[in-house]
Amino acid sequence: ACLDPHHRHQLSTVDDGHLKTWDLRSSRLAFRKDGAHLFGAKDVDYNPNVPYQVLTTGEDACLRFWDLRQLSSCLRSLSGGHHHWVVRSRYNVHHDQLVLSCGTDSILCLWRITSVASAPLGAKAGQDAQKSPDGLIRKYEEHEDSCYSCCWSASDAWAFASVSYDGKLVVNRVPGEEKYRILM
Repeated sequence: ACLDPHHRHQLSTVDDGHLKTWDLRSSRLAFRKDGAHLFGAKDVDYNPNVPYQVLTTGEDACLRFWDLRQLSSCLRSLSGGHHHWVVRSRYNVHHDQLVLSCGTDSILCLWRITSVASAPLGAKAGQDAQKSPDGLIRKYEEHEDSCYSCCWSASDAWAFASVSYDGKLVVNRVPGEEKYRILM
């Protein structure tokens, strides 16, 4: 489950293959997408900078980006980084074109997703997406067991961590080349 950072009365959940958003004021379902993933859906996260936009992960090894107001089809789907379940994914709070994902294949992936990100300060919509296409930036294969959680640092926009089933904690940084691509 994930609380909506833009609407304090909304919460999204995933179960089986479904994406559900709940209105906490009435305890009723506000949005629902059946079949959000081919098999089971595993995690959901809100874009911190774009209202109504969520990211889901699933047992189909894909990351899917959704607009909760138009759930007929996903905005974007990314695959190729994982070859087994993707159990968790997180947006970078400061730079929402950066996304982490981790899975039962022991891999942590760093993705660029400019096509559905908020426009960087001073940039025109779509301009950044032309310079930097969506896709995998880097795979981190430092875990020996299933990687079950990942997160961004609260104090450093370029640092992130992952933890595997065996308790191994790994801290990494966004590659300098990608950092400067975003800042320039």
